[in-house]
Amino acid sequence: MHGSSMHIPQLIKFPGCGQPGLLNKKIIITCALIVKILKVFFMNTDLKALFIPFPVLTTSRLVLRALRPSDLDDLYAYASDPEIDRYIPWVHYNHIDEARENLGEFLAEYEQYGMGAWGIEHKADRRLIGIANFSRPHRIDRKVEMGYTIARAYWGQGYATEAVKALIQFGFDQMRLVRIEAVCLPEHTASAQVMQKAGMQLEGLLHSYQVWRGQPCDLLMYAIVNPNNGAGS
Repeated sequence: MHGSSMHIPQLIKFPGCGQPGLLNKKIIITCALIVKILKVFFMNTDLKALFIPFPVLTTSRLVLRALRPSDLDDLYAYASDPEIDRYIPWVHYNHIDEARENLGEFLAEYEQYGMGAWGIEHKADRRLIGIANFSRPHRIDRKVEMGYTIARAYWGQGYATEAVKALIQFGFDQMRLVRIEAVCLPEHTASAQVMQKAGMQLEGLLHSYQVWRGQPCDLLMYAIVNPNNGAGS
């Protein structure tokens, strides 16, 4: 509605209000807060509906699906590799009990928040080869940070790019996200190439952006924005 045709309420002085229009201003501010709260509520409700049942994303070689208790051995097999410590914020598993506890945390997230991490399953090998996830969406800005790990035996074969592209498409088309971010260490050129191939743009080097294993880290920020501005279809 254009301003020329909008009805503007008259300022009314009420006893005890102090000055004309004070009550109107309070009402306007309150209404704005209610609108913001309703937007948050309906966005969260829509998101929960999207994740019940948990969405399965398929690519030519992968199935991205909810983690399950039977993934324990595969999870431990790839995440107990000390080589992955070079590029991730957590330390590899030293015992299968650590993997069991971590898997339990992933499964609990599905119950608590509705959404959670995707297990990356290799179609032909029928085994878990990695995990990909979104952070819980920012309630107002509709942005997330994306993370992913792939078993070392599957590095350099395009699997991470395949998974990342699937997540980006789901995030924009179904979750109506506005922005998807991801970070990597400057020396992790393979991860940077994954994000570039998935259409993400380098935005810069962020100094001491996150603390990894007790040490502040400089990280490269990559991001992609929804071409439809998150409006959906």
